[in-house]
Amino acid sequence: MKTKMQIMGLLILLFPLPLWAEVNIGPTVVTATMSEKTLEEAPGSVQVITDLEIEEMGATCVNEVLEQATGLMVSEASGRAKTANIRGTGTKRSLVLIDGRRLAAGYKNFTSTDQIPVTMIQRIEIVRGPSSAIYGSDTIGGVVNIITKKAPDKSSGEVTIRYKSHLDKDSDAGMGSALVGSTLGKTSFILSGSTQNIGGWDDDGASPDDGDDKDLNSAAGRVSYALTDASNLSAGFEYFDLERQGERFYQGQSRERNAQDQRLNYFLAYNNQITDDGNLLVRAYRSEHENKMQFSPTAPVTNEEDAERWLNQVEARYTGPIMGNHLLSIGAEFRQEGREDSTGADNDLDNTSVFIQDEFELFSSLYFTAGLRYDDHSEFGGQFSPKASLVYGIFDDLRLKASIGKGFRAPSISELFVTSYRNKAKYVYSPNPDLDPEESFSYEIGIEGEKGPFSGGVTAFINDIDNMIDAQLIGTTGSGNNKTTYYQYQNIDEARTQGIEARADIELTRHLSTGASVTWLDTENKETGEELAGTSDIKAVFRLTYYHPDYKFRAATRIKYIGDQHELDGEDKNEYVTVNLYFAKDFSNRIRVFAGIDNLLNEKKAYDGVTYVEPASAYTGCSIRF
Repeated sequence: MKTKMQIMGLLILLFPLPLWAEVNIGPTVVTATMSEKTLEEAPGSVQVITDLEIEEMGATCVNEVLEQATGLMVSEASGRAKTANIRGTGTKRSLVLIDGRRLAAGYKNFTSTDQIPVTMIQRIEIVRGPSSAIYGSDTIGGVVNIITKKAPDKSSGEVTIRYKSHLDKDSDAGMGSALVGSTLGKTSFILSGSTQNIGGWDDDGASPDDGDDKDLNSAAGRVSYALTDASNLSAGFEYFDLERQGERFYQGQSRERNAQDQRLNYFLAYNNQITDDGNLLVRAYRSEHENKMQFSPTAPVTNEEDAERWLNQVEARYTGPIMGNHLLSIGAEFRQEGREDSTGADNDLDNTSVFIQDEFELFSSLYFTAGLRYDDHSEFGGQFSPKASLVYGIFDDLRLKASIGKGFRAPSISELFVTSYRNKAKYVYSPNPDLDPEESFSYEIGIEGEKGPFSGGVTAFINDIDNMIDAQLIGTTGSGNNKTTYYQYQNIDEARTQGIEARADIELTRHLSTGASVTWLDTENKETGEELAGTSDIKAVFRLTYYHPDYKFRAATRIKYIGDQHELDGEDKNEYVTVNLYFAKDFSNRIRVFAGIDNLLNEKKAYDGVTYVEPASAYTGCSIRF
């Protein structure tokens, strides 16, 4: 406890620092408005995690990156899926995109971020707060947009190998990845592949295992042809194959469970940079997901354990200046989603939408963004989603940002159509075709700025969510071993999440920089008065980075604190602190050797018989560029 208090004290000391002065232009972002903005210009709460930061985290998959993000918890859902939970709104209310493209729903409608390796990622943009005004459903909490690398101008590539071992467990992991790209005349391409073989681990020797054996294989590629100097035709794909194997206590006995998730995405796009500020995008894409599950000794699986899901979308949007100081974005989308399972069930739905957004300068220091989207859903009809944001320059180096808007989540195919059976069919979950969409009304206000080596900001937010979908107890039949309990999905809950997010970054010297972020969160289910599951009152991340350009040496440490996490059974996961270290040395411009330690203090925390913090582990590896 003393160590934790010392760490928290170090984090808190950072926030009284000055937060204003000359502007230091940061990276550009596209997710907040679908048009390029610097972080200073972007409305709302936006975080960009660069490829260099991803490297310093020692991350291999997207979930490990998101664990360091502000205002976001990575929750473990059914099947040990690692899902994004932004501002405590829940694991199904944050949209994960790849280059702005949606993904088909995964196992039990979760999008697992540990299926996506970091090999081809350029940066990750996180928009906190509802974004339904431009992205539609599933964005009550916000959006995670994974931006992939572009083809290089000259032929180049990189190969990385890595080995990892738990320090006090008989478990290790081998990883390898490769990336190659080039531009040949009017044609450019980039191709990547990776493989990870990760050993499982168990803290107490009892079922279930605390960590599964995992095999993750992936490939991704892009090719683009320049039609003119300003326009191009591009195509690409991503393929992820994740297999998990571990011991589970299932249907009265310990069994070996083998679960496989396969995801394939592919797209075709036309892009035309008509003017410096005018862009036209026309795109069609498909995303497919399939999961299968087997047990040994053999046990029957339900329709959730053997299912295929798919998503097709066609979209067009244009962004360009009108009437002098207005930047208008208009777009339309048509999306189909479907699901098939081992019972022969075959369900689908579709959604048609249009949106408009205007960005304009009311006067020299006040920039205003207003957007409105209309979705026409095949099952529940129409839904309007407005949002308005402003950025007010109090001084050249100090800004006020505020947003107000609505978000929504459409009922999933499973909630609308699929009867699911759990625990050897003793629990029956019935669909409800009359479900209404979940809706939220949210607002936030914050201040941010820079002063020489300092930058930072504070944001306060409130989300009110209505018509939350949950399983309602209908009744029971039989008794004893023949007892069956019935549930049905209904719009029964209302909730509020509110909190404060604060960050500070300091360039201490020419070689040394530091920073921290803290999120204070308060949640409430208004029907029960209880806190929402999967949320923590406080999350804090502290980083310290050193880089010496002459010696080409880099070192980084990241300290993460998670407060008590609230669960549905009324028991809490205990607070914990993890400390991660990273070191890297470049030899010329072609070879990099790196090493690191995750969970240096070997923090161990257990909940419901399972240790949920991975034991201390060390890794080493090298990258070769050519």
